[in-house]
Amino acid sequence: LESFSLLKNLAHKTRFKGITLSAEAKKYVSKEDREIIIKHGLCVIDCSWARIQELEIKTHFDHERILPFMVAVNPVNYGAPYKLSCAEALAASLYICGFEDQAHELMQKFKWGFLTLNQEVLDAYAELPNAEAIVAWEKNYLEVERQKRDEQRSRRNYELPPSSSEDEYDDEPIVKESATTKETAELKTASNDSTITTMTKQTSEQTQSKADSHEHHEEEKAQ
Repeated sequence: LESFSLLKNLAHKTRFKGITLSAEAKKYVSKEDREIIIKHGLCVIDCSWARIQELEIKTHFDHERILPFMVAVNPVNYGAPYKLSCAEALAASLYICGFEDQAHELMQKFKWGFLTLNQEVLDAYAELPNAEAIVAWEKNYLEVERQKRDEQRSRRNYELPPSSSEDEYDDEPIVKESATTKETAELKTASNDSTITTMTKQTSEQTQSKADSHEHHEEEKAQ
């Protein structure tokens, strides 16, 4: 951004009277900060969060602000909530405070689509009168989004087959096997019955043959 003359570095041990975007701030930036930006400007602290307190000791910032919920689109933290780059933070603050043209001009230097992705929340923040109203809106918005996510998860789980169906499929081969076993038993029984019948028939024939032979022998003896 500095190479495009869109900002300049501030020397340490100086006082900045404008709006300063800092992770250590306690208040959200809102449209009520517009006049301060017009008079004194907007800046962002570009350093690791671990060094913010060290920097703030050396430099005095009159109006520190933090940004409400938005999703980062920069390559480092893509998709992460709140973890905006310096360029994204500056553009979001400008948009919320009514400087939409300047916000788009700044983001034209990047091909991230940050403003487009966060259009819904940015428009809402820009309409709200102060930081307190943004806090309330953000809380309600995140709760609604959480409920939507839970409903989608429940719907996906509902569409899946219940776990009990797996047991039913597992039991099915056992039932078929039992039926096959029963049929086999019936076949064996039928086979046994046939064997018994054959044996009975053979025994009867053998008995009749013996009787005929004995009767023939008695007739010969009588003669």
